[in-house]
Amino acid sequence: MGIKILSSRDFIIKLENGDQIPIILERFRAPILFEEIIRSIPIRSRLFLSRDQMFVYIPLGLKKKIGIGGRDLSIKKGDVGFMVINQSLIIGLKDGNIAYPFLLIGKVKNLSSLKVLEGIQSSINVEINIHEA
Repeated sequence: MGIKILSSRDFIIKLENGDQIPIILERFRAPILFEEIIRSIPIRSRLFLSRDQMFVYIPLGLKKKIGIGGRDLSIKKGDVGFMVINQSLIIGLKDGNIAYPFLLIGKVKNLSSLKVLEGIQSSINVEINIHEA
């Protein structure tokens, strides 16, 4: 039996109030980052609202600094990306352009789950885990 290489994986972002946001990350978009996130699970951090309220970001605190840079400046609601400037996972809240480039690495599985972020003023504790089906 050979080694199974995952092409994508489901994750859950659990907020301190118990709400959850299901996301899917795609390995082919950033294989080294994908593996580093899996090795670091569970990731405990904070979720911050961007100044322009276009996205939220979660500093990943990975042991290995990831230097892959994205070129995307246009984000869509539900996009999940990696922003190299602050080593953070980002989630698009609205469609539009943002100030810093990011690499698209996945999607929010259910856009209605983003409603739990509507009341966020600045930041909230979160934990990222693999979603076991």
